[in-house]
Amino acid sequence: MKRIRPVTLFITIAFLSVGAMTAIVAFNKRALSMGRAGSAEGAQGASPVVFAPQAFVPDGLPIVFSNLSAVTESRGDNKQAFVSALQFQVATSGSDQLTSLNLMVFEFDSDSKLQQVDGWIRPIDLSYGKAAEITLPLERRLPAGNRLLLAVERAGGAAGRWETDFTDLARGSASAIVGGQSAAVLARNEAPAPDDTGAAVCSNAFRRAMALANSGLKSGLTSFTCNQHKRSFSFSFNGKSLQ
Repeated sequence: MKRIRPVTLFITIAFLSVGAMTAIVAFNKRALSMGRAGSAEGAQGASPVVFAPQAFVPDGLPIVFSNLSAVTESRGDNKQAFVSALQFQVATSGSDQLTSLNLMVFEFDSDSKLQQVDGWIRPIDLSYGKAAEITLPLERRLPAGNRLLLAVERAGGAAGRWETDFTDLARGSASAIVGGQSAAVLARNEAPAPDDTGAAVCSNAFRRAMALANSGLKSGLTSFTCNQHKRSFSFSFNGKSLQ
């Protein structure tokens, strides 16, 4: 019988000043490098093949991605692919000025099962006809056959916000990876609302992670990390089916 390793919860809270703090919340059941380190070996000395990243924007979100690329290199004796970042341009397709974006990067394995989600809440200044350059740091190995997909969950502005359900966004992204065409995912156009800040960044990130874990065939998280100061988070699964 396999021994089940206990989940350890680490909560580190560092006070930066009176009334302001940064919390980094993390738990880890299994190091991401264990069991997920694939090999991109081909011929001796050959560079690994890295699939071009894809993008998904739900219907109704006034966002257009362009010039999307992964910054990659080969590391180690087996020439495993290492992705340091995604780079792209973003513009608005509407007339409203946008001031923030919730951006997600989904990683799917060769069986189109979800392995990892990375998220960022980014301030931005976008008006019609204006584009912005964005770099999202990833800094991780990419096992052979795995694919990355960039998606936008929320766009906020002074006049309104456009937002989609996170679980629907993940399923639409999985459909895009499998067949190149996403399932219908609609964004809601609602009244303006402030972005997540402080502890809300991590609590809402964990809410997303658990909602996705409990959808369809339930599966537990293998890791969860969040940095409220950087307004970023990441969580992973050992192959979550979204189809």
